[in-house]
Amino acid sequence: AASGNMLNDVIDLSVDTINQPDRLLPRHELEPRQVVRVSLFANICALLISMLVSATHFGIVCLAIVVLFIYNLWLKNTPLFGNLIVGMLSGLLFILGALNYNLNITIIWLTVVSSIGISSRELLKTIADVKGDQVHYPYTLPVLLGLNRSITVYRFLLCVFLVVVFLSAMLLPLGTFYRL
Repeated sequence: AASGNMLNDVIDLSVDTINQPDRLLPRHELEPRQVVRVSLFANICALLISMLVSATHFGIVCLAIVVLFIYNLWLKNTPLFGNLIVGMLSGLLFILGALNYNLNITIIWLTVVSSIGISSRELLKTIADVKGDQVHYPYTLPVLLGLNRSITVYRFLLCVFLVVVFLSAMLLPLGTFYRL
């Protein structure tokens, strides 16, 4: 995830110059080339560590790196889909953590719930970046639908998340989350 964020900062440099000019890259306190090198190093470390754990972990980490790369180059500019991709990759961490212990329906449920929550957060971040996106990314949801409709979609996603969390707490025995 860290390497994906770093690559995103390099790719979004022109957008961040408008939306977040106080960050290190727009202030020219870091060179994009340096950030790309650290991102590559983080990917190599993640691959090596995952290789030591298991072949399945290695495969998932490889897939995540490829998906983050594709997201940064092409999918981030797609309405809502890019936000959902980031949410799903973040939720995948629950599965990655449970693979060697006890992957069960509770872990899968936590993955789904966290993916919905993080997707809504990502949409909110996209809404906040609308000014720079209007210049550089004309196909994000806030640019296509406008702020009010995008906020409505965000509220819907957030409500779905909250309902799912509430239902989980009401319908699942409390001990389920402690017996992972």
